[in-house]
Amino acid sequence: MTPSVSVVIPTFNYGRYLPRAVDSVLAQTRSAREVLIADDGSTDDTAEVVARYGDAVIFRRFNHSGVYAVRQAMLAEIRGEWFLNLDADNWIEPDFLERMMAAVAAHGRDEHVAFVYPDMELFGDASGRVARPDFDAKRLKTGNYVDMNCVIRTAAARRFGFDPAFNSGQGDYDFFLTLAANGYRGVRVPEARLHYRVHADSISRAVGRTRNHRAIMRRIVRKHAGFFTAEEARAALAAADNRTLVALITGRSPFAGFGQRLADWSRFARAGWRHAQFRGQTAYCFRPARYFAAETAAAEIFYLFRDTPERRSMILRAMRGEGVGLAGSQLFGFTELKARGVAVDCNLRWPRVGGAAQCARDWIERRHLARTGIGRGDVGSLDAHLGFMNRARVVLATTDNTGLPAARLKETGRLRTPLVYVSVGLPERMQTLEGRCPAEARRHRRRLAHVDRFVTYGWAEAEWLRTWLGPGPDVRFVPFGVDTEAWRPEEGVRESLDVVSVGYDTMRDFELLADCARRNPAISVEIATSPECAASLRDVPANLKIRIQMPIERLKSWIASAKIVILPVKENTYSGATTTLLQCMAMGKAVAVSRVGAIRDGYGFEDGVNLRWLEPGSADSVERVVNEFLADTPGRRRLGEGARRHAEEKLGWKRYVDELSQCLNPWLGTGGGES
Repeated sequence: MTPSVSVVIPTFNYGRYLPRAVDSVLAQTRSAREVLIADDGSTDDTAEVVARYGDAVIFRRFNHSGVYAVRQAMLAEIRGEWFLNLDADNWIEPDFLERMMAAVAAHGRDEHVAFVYPDMELFGDASGRVARPDFDAKRLKTGNYVDMNCVIRTAAARRFGFDPAFNSGQGDYDFFLTLAANGYRGVRVPEARLHYRVHADSISRAVGRTRNHRAIMRRIVRKHAGFFTAEEARAALAAADNRTLVALITGRSPFAGFGQRLADWSRFARAGWRHAQFRGQTAYCFRPARYFAAETAAAEIFYLFRDTPERRSMILRAMRGEGVGLAGSQLFGFTELKARGVAVDCNLRWPRVGGAAQCARDWIERRHLARTGIGRGDVGSLDAHLGFMNRARVVLATTDNTGLPAARLKETGRLRTPLVYVSVGLPERMQTLEGRCPAEARRHRRRLAHVDRFVTYGWAEAEWLRTWLGPGPDVRFVPFGVDTEAWRPEEGVRESLDVVSVGYDTMRDFELLADCARRNPAISVEIATSPECAASLRDVPANLKIRIQMPIERLKSWIASAKIVILPVKENTYSGATTTLLQCMAMGKAVAVSRVGAIRDGYGFEDGVNLRWLEPGSADSVERVVNEFLADTPGRRRLGEGARRHAEEKLGWKRYVDELSQCLNPWLGTGGGES
């Protein structure tokens, strides 16, 4: 009989990743005995995310004490004879447990088999398969090749436990060395697939741990002195030195303060002052601006993005020449301009390193935001990249989060390069600011007058800015676009859902859709949104299902399974659900959207031809359009065909990139606008 297996998912502030991990476990062809989620004192929405799974999972919350302390505490809870430790930012194929437990059963009589481990498929900031070697205790002494995301014999784990002393790094290595030193071994299962996320958070932690790798390795060698020979110990420490130097070289970042750079230089000097890169490390430590100027070519366009893990991941793939997937519109033409031969760079290419300065900025930001209702923006990112920006021909700020501090740099003369500011919601922010702090609003208007050109995706936003700013900065309206090849209609998909809606910002008026669902209990309605928007919905009816932070690949298939898409939006100048609207139109779906200022003009939309208009704030309008759509299958198909045609002919991604390039051409020449 195959032994039972539990799944333990430790997490800390990974609520945004957790659903994919949990869903992959619940979709297994071989069910787990239990799914235990161990929260290491998260401060994000982890508890709310877990609550949606009800009795399907068991939730345990701890005071923040480190992942190995949490794993140790969870050992007493596990009821399965074996357990899978699955990190919250990873996920597994549907047959993962079936294949892993088949390997366990095949070695069922060998009590010295304590763990079975898979190969890994990387995704996120890196891609490709990592093939693990077959288990060899002698090879393990040269460095760890087994990841904790494997299936472990519960009795063996309880016997030796997890050592919280290694929370700072190499806890996995210590655990597997302990097992090997006591006569246990592992079995590789290459057929099983673990999808391992590589992202900015994990990279920064890995770099920090590897910087201290020699000190940690010394502790490991001392702890396992009876397992290592003197020669093996020396070889392990030499390998640790090499990994430390590699980490210091790859971890160089314009975000690092002098204290961090000096500490890294000291480690480098101790471990490898004869190293060929020692001079480079010295230059990086004491003259970072000169170092990065020598190491990187000047850009023609320097993009300023809002810093998110997902966007960092896409940027790293784009810089390697890899595809960026369905969410490529979040890079605002970066990939396409790079492919056209334009030299592009951005503020997300280097590891983000925190420190005292960033802590001070965060404190100031919280105080400023509470007082004025509008943040100062990502000041730290702009300060770190000012040298890069001043070497570029033009700076393109794609968000207020970077545009506002860039305008401040222009006003003070620190930013000498022309600045193009993509405004998304600036009118609403300034109106709020004028009501709360008029003097601050005047200061913002004075700073924004130093911007060389504004670009907006909403016609009404462009009109407002021209009036508010007066003569001075040029304001251009550029309709947003959609990749009509990536967002094509999906053939052969059964339309099993009546109504779906998508949106993650506060301008979505989902309460109108909830009201429609209450009035029409026979209609199935699903909404993909953020935890904040979901929390604002009151008295959710039984026929309305809310999906949180759905991965974009699943989102596309989910939209394809809907008969109609309804996008209710509050009146505003910048958010007409534009990105989602265009994606759904490109998929050939019948879409209805609120007729707000953001999209009312400039996009060529025609009621009944390529979409249906909803009256902003009107629940009756939503209900009427829903019922008309559902009752007229041929009509909604014609509307979907018109939507697809309009997206292809008028709102394609190439057209958007061309128009954006034209806005930058005064500083680039004509090259940026050519195909």
